[in-house]
Amino acid sequence: MKLAVQKGTGVSIHEQLVTQISMQIAGGLLPAGTRLPSVRKLSRQLDIHYNTCLAAYRELEKRGFIIIKQGSGVTVADLTPDDALKVAQHLELGQMCKYFIQLVRRKGYHWPDVQQALEMARSHYGDQIRPVVFADVHPDILPIFKAELEDSLGCPVQTVLLETFRPGDFPENTLYLTSRYHINVLRDALGSEENILVIDVASGQQELEAIKQLPNGELLVVVSASTIILQQAEAVVSALRGDELLIRTVLASEGEDEIRQAVRYGQLIFADTITLPVVSAYTRKPVYPLRVVPEGELPRIRAALES
Repeated sequence: MKLAVQKGTGVSIHEQLVTQISMQIAGGLLPAGTRLPSVRKLSRQLDIHYNTCLAAYRELEKRGFIIIKQGSGVTVADLTPDDALKVAQHLELGQMCKYFIQLVRRKGYHWPDVQQALEMARSHYGDQIRPVVFADVHPDILPIFKAELEDSLGCPVQTVLLETFRPGDFPENTLYLTSRYHINVLRDALGSEENILVIDVASGQQELEAIKQLPNGELLVVVSASTIILQQAEAVVSALRGDELLIRTVLASEGEDEIRQAVRYGQLIFADTITLPVVSAYTRKPVYPLRVVPEGELPRIRAALES
């Protein structure tokens, strides 16, 4: 568990702990059953008050993230993938709201004026932005597409498994995004292609060039929250360099110890959008981001949203 707390930021230490631990659990970096530091050990490590750590752990237990047993310590609870995704989304939104409140407070705006501006923005947002849904057959790749699309488009993006997809769950003007491999399934479910936009998966030309230039015998490390991405990475490296390179793939759910050990010896390191911050914290070497949505696709998606 990797934590960093800052004092005097306007966000309490208690909130920082709850948010960081929750995000690491929801993101799969702290798998179910992982043993966490005791309250006393955590307070010593971070040089913060014992009661602050205790309060944070109790709130995490109340939310269902951890299990505290007398004599057995603190362990991560078992969250379903859907629960983890919902929690991560809720925490992200909460943090955005807190930072917004801090900003308008520093600027000296009065709350009634802020409420009026928010209402106007909400009305405009609802009129201008279509709901966006990304559909795929692989559950563990959905959070990665969601993170990239929301970051690039600046609007919420819902994700859905095609096997559970029901058109009636979404508004009529919803824009559906999917890869060309799954267009037929989505079209059949909707009965039309009118609201579907096919997006190509990133080709990774920059990553391929870096792999080509890596000397024989070196270790290439790929970290991802998706087993699909790791499988594709192994296939690409094998096709490109055969047995000339060593490759180590790490699934985020394996934990931070595995990530730290892998990147320690890796000469060339790749990480997806979700795992990039954690991987970068464990090495001074450049970490190549593995993006699933090409930059060239974004203008088409933005144009479809405004149509």
